[in-house]
Amino acid sequence: MNTITQVERGGLFEISEATLAELKSSKYYNDDLAPTSISERSWTTYSITMLWVGMSICIPSLSLASGLIALGVSPWLSVLNVALGNVIILVPIQLNSQIGTKYGIPFPLFARLTFGTLGAQIPALLRAITACGWTSVQAWVGGG
Repeated sequence: MNTITQVERGGLFEISEATLAELKSSKYYNDDLAPTSISERSWTTYSITMLWVGMSICIPSLSLASGLIALGVSPWLSVLNVALGNVIILVPIQLNSQIGTKYGIPFPLFARLTFGTLGAQIPALLRAITACGWTSVQAWVGGG
């Protein structure tokens, strides 16, 4: 593979059909990690933001706000603290998601670009541990 050609449409990028055909012959190619064409993309910055807002409205977040109220913090300030914390977390999530939205590549491929094929297993493992931890918190708070 000598040159990767890409096509831009409205600020979004995709690789050309010729380049995609050439990539399919690589041993590193995988249909699950293949870039999504522009016509198949439906997620926008708004979609990612609304997903995060939906995931933020959960029992542990509500419990955090009520716990702050129990400690003497005003109800409005408690809700504001939880909302501000979620907005602060939203910024790196949006930055991480931007490359997927713009270039149509999934996170594992983005991690390969940054850490290499073997090194990309580290962020994948960290994401899995974080997901297990957060699921445990949700199950413990919601179930008990």
